[in-house]
Amino acid sequence: TRGRVRPQSFTRHFYVNRNRHMRHQKILVSSLGESPSVVTEAIDKLEAEEGIEFDQVITIGTWHDKARQSADLLRSHLPEHYGERIFYCHYYPQHDETTRPVIDPITPEDNILYLMLAAETLRGFQRCENLYVSLAGGRKAMSALMVMAAQIYGVKKLCHVVHRQLDEYLERMMDVENLNRAEPEEQKELLHPELTKIVATQLPLVSLFPLATDFRRALEGDQAIDVTAQRLLVASRLLTEINGQWLPTDAGQQLRRILNDIEELPEPSDLAPNEKEMNLHGLSEHDDLRLLAERLRYFQYAQGVVTAENQSQISFARSFYTPYGRLLLEANPERPDTFLITVAKPSEAPRLRVFTTAQTMKQAERVQRSLKQFLGWEV
Repeated sequence: TRGRVRPQSFTRHFYVNRNRHMRHQKILVSSLGESPSVVTEAIDKLEAEEGIEFDQVITIGTWHDKARQSADLLRSHLPEHYGERIFYCHYYPQHDETTRPVIDPITPEDNILYLMLAAETLRGFQRCENLYVSLAGGRKAMSALMVMAAQIYGVKKLCHVVHRQLDEYLERMMDVENLNRAEPEEQKELLHPELTKIVATQLPLVSLFPLATDFRRALEGDQAIDVTAQRLLVASRLLTEINGQWLPTDAGQQLRRILNDIEELPEPSDLAPNEKEMNLHGLSEHDDLRLLAERLRYFQYAQGVVTAENQSQISFARSFYTPYGRLLLEANPERPDTFLITVAKPSEAPRLRVFTTAQTMKQAERVQRSLKQFLGWEV
């Protein structure tokens, strides 16, 4: 437990044998654009070829209207088709009042935001032995950025899913707007074609993770680094020689900011979602707060969730909107690993105490950003 005192409400089962579980989760991360079928095809084909059943499916899209429609369709379709065994989560590149939302990753700024999200997502599942990445969805730039993230943090399989008979007509039929208009049986046939019609091509991947520390040092200006890392950065135009010193280019400085930002996160939890302690007294089976707590099992940095008394009114100025309503998320300076989540309505309802792997306030602030995004933060 790294020297931290755990709350008495947690049982011994909560924090022993912490290295056995999360690594066995089977997780698919996919880019997502205007057609959700690329995700269902990847699930079906990879499960058949690998002889597995996925536990989690994560898609990374943009704020483009059709990408959001695709995520909404998958959110309703996956539980209907696969049952509750698959947890589904969709991520958008984060933005605030200083940055516009990423509609299409066209500008350098858009690319940086998308790469940050892809890299952070893969980094959170780094300990998993069965992490698959599909590049079939979205723009080519999105696929390229996913490859870069996969090279840095490593995956079991990097693949591209292709429909053998895809033509202009079928592509139009698989557009999310058409799928939303289709009858249930037609929609199912389009989302789950015969596996003989689908090809999952494994792409070569050279993991650069062993050199990640040297990359960061070099991009910080350290001259005493591994020569292999230096050559790779120079060949990628991320490092250049100026007055006898190797210094980062503009692109190198952007990558440095991404890597440093991600490294502010603590280590993800070693516990699989079903191993995380849930002490939800006072919440009925269909209570929205219970549904929110159950979702938090899948947050990579969460260790457990318990209910707590709500002794304060919510501050709307500090709250944010999610599919669960307006939430207030607070960090505890005295316990960096502890967050409180309060729901705006009703004020007398209990709130959630979320225990995470954060050990310092700097890590807590970084986890707070990720937690807001995980909960569906919309600015």
